[in-house]
Amino acid sequence: TALSMVGNVPYVWGGSNPSTGFDCSGLVQYSYGISARTTGAQQALGTHRYDVENAPAGALYFYGSDSSPYHVAICLGNGTAVQALNPNRGIDVVSNADFMPSYY
Repeated sequence: TALSMVGNVPYVWGGSNPSTGFDCSGLVQYSYGISARTTGAQQALGTHRYDVENAPAGALYFYGSDSSPYHVAICLGNGTAVQALNPNRGIDVVSNADFMPSYY
């Protein structure tokens, strides 16, 4: 679902649907059909692992500390993730070499 948004849906702060756009947590909420809306609520849903190089496709990457995550993305495997980045980049596939997650 998230990959279908790449290049087709804009980044919008607070956005949570494809007709108007997504921010990072809105993209995750929509793609997974979960009720947790914020990055903080989403990171509280599961156990945290710190070996990000071994994250399976579909895992959620988080950026920042356990107590204060500031960004979420969806792991695609092979060191890449789909994420809603900012108004300039929109929704894009990004290498972990460019933007390394803290945990998944």
